[in-house]
This record gives sequence, structure tokens and C-alpha cells, in this order.
Amino acid sequence: MKILKHAEHSELFRIDEVLDEQLIALHDICQNYKAYLLTIIKMSDKQMAEFAPGNSIKAREAMRLQVKTCMAYEIAFGEVVSKGEPQKEKLN
Repeated sequence: MKILKHAEHSELFRIDEVLDEQLIALHDICQNYKAYLLTIIKMSDKQMAEFAPGNSIKAREAMRLQVKTCMAYEIAFGEVVSKGEPQKEKLN
């Protein structure tokens, strides 16, 4: 798998040479990590300090951005994942 810059002065990147299985695995990683982050975000400040020492407000903001990013990956990889799942037989 390679991540390449779209153009020299661009802030966009491309993912090249990635296998279907890798995209499916990344999709699963995003789902699991998102669930983990959502659990931490809901914790009290005292509990959260064990996982993310420092300013709990900034930590929660950072985690929310990571959740949004995971959601974007899930959407982006969704088509590949749905094609990789076994097709259910259609009932007549």
C-alpha cells in the first residue's frame, strides 16, 4: 500500500496499490477504533485522565475529530466492503 500526494501543492493524497482485503481490514479497524473512542469520550474527566492525560476538553475534541475521520473511512471503504461480503441469495 502506498499513500501518494495528489499534486505537488495539493493537500490531497491518493492510496495506491491496496488490496481489497486491506481495505476491508481498514474498515474493521475504523469501526473498532471508533467504538473505543466513543467509550472514552463518555467517561468522566477522572476516568479519561487514565487514557488521555492532560486537558480533557482538548482530548475529547481530538477524539471527536478521530471519530469523524473513522466515519469518513467507513463510508469511503463501504463499497469495497459490501462487494467483499458474501452475497445473500435472493428470495423469490
